Amino acid sequence: MNRFRLACQLPMTAAETRYTRHLIGAMTVYIGTLFGSIMLLKGPAADWPLALRAVLAVLPALPVAYVGKIFIVYLGECDELVRRIELEAVGLSSLIVGLLFLAAGFLMQAGVFSLGGGTVAIWVFPLLCGVYGLTKWLAIRRYQ
Repeated sequence: MNRFRLACQLPMTAAETRYTRHLIGAMTVYIGTLFGSIMLLKGPAADWPLALRAVLAVLPALPVAYVGKIFIVYLGECDELVRRIELEAVGLSSLIVGLLFLAAGFLMQAGVFSLGGGTVAIWVFPLLCGVYGLTKWLAIRRYQ
């Protein structure tokens, strides 16, 4: 029998339950505002004044800021090991994604390929979330 259990096999703590509930809500709002603002900006809002289009374009950043807030609250409620795992995962995922986008910028500058700036930038947060999941899994395995 395996004497180690993954974190996903353990019952969630009250802090994890609160964080997950808030995270699901915030990400649902993020997805809705992201696709809604893109559709509006490419459609009826294309003729709106610049200030209104700017507000509409930045609107999806609000739920992302809320995710940051709830993550900080969650870290304050965790024990030292969970906090260490979370911070290692955030730090490593930020480094990996930063290096990927730095390399992409250099490759675009060298003319290897070309993408619009908004096309590249819109993938930063989703990629960061995905790489964070992988690095958290690796950190959990390291401390087992």
